Amino acid sequence: MLKNKKILILGGSGFVGKNLLSKINLYENSVTIISRKNFVSKAKLIIADLMIDTDKLKKLFIEYDIIFNCSGELNNEDKMNELHVKSLSKIIDFLSKFCLKNHRKIRWIQVSSIGVYGFDKKKALIDENSEKNPSNYYEKTKLTSERIIINGANAYFEYIILRPSTIYGRGMKSDFIQKISQYLKKKIFFYINSKDSLFNLIHIDDLSKALILCSQDQVKNEDFNLSCNYELKEIIKIICILKNVKEPKIVINEKIIRYFVKFLNIFINLPLNQRIIDILISQRDFKIDKIKNHLGFEPHTKLYDGLKDALDNR
Repeated sequence: MLKNKKILILGGSGFVGKNLLSKINLYENSVTIISRKNFVSKAKLIIADLMIDTDKLKKLFIEYDIIFNCSGELNNEDKMNELHVKSLSKIIDFLSKFCLKNHRKIRWIQVSSIGVYGFDKKKALIDENSEKNPSNYYEKTKLTSERIIINGANAYFEYIILRPSTIYGRGMKSDFIQKISQYLKKKIFFYINSKDSLFNLIHIDDLSKALILCSQDQVKNEDFNLSCNYELKEIIKIICILKNVKEPKIVINEKIIRYFVKFLNIFINLPLNQRIIDILISQRDFKIDKIKNHLGFEPHTKLYDGLKDALDNR
């Protein structure tokens, strides 16, 4: 699908950037990566920091047809603000003005987060028109990023915003699947409120496929949610099969768990906190009809294969 394009990948050494790079035909496209880390790649590599080298780098961006922004900061709040907001604002402002003045078409494809919708314990069907209510600083800066990009759009500077749920697969940064596996093997895993909670996942291969679909010319200035929604008990069953352990049956009331976690966290650092409880009791059902209808996207990775892939990585 991508052919004869000049492509720039920001955050090319990360989990998402590396996988995306592996799906792009380097013989049919000219691909450049900007990364803070040096690594072996057949694509052109520019070692730089988007937070520090913004003014120098932004002038390079005008050479490209498509820019995939896979960069992100997960831990340091100051760096989140610097990368997701301040640096991005400078880059988008520059590109927006340049594209309009020179009639130069550039497409910006942004990896955002499904977390911009926040958490709701009640059963909820969520689509792109649902209210956005981010619950932590990372999600708030991601939502700000989206608004910066949307405000910068014009007749020549185009965007697509993609909001994946939790990304899993070989090489994943998050270790939540491995932790669940460990708790199951130690026989200390339990359900909270119900076994029917929904867990929102997207496999890295399906995310890369969706990102490439976002390069289609016929669709522009749109936002898309990206998630597969599984019952938690389905995930637990597969992990138990893969690790040859017995499925847990214990279900504990949410109020009891919240009380003990709140009390015990005063004295010790528990692996369970209020946010994780929110995740484990979630009933959020993210609809992806829009990306299916607009871009023809269909997830292909089966849950069993995806979990096996993630667990084999450890």
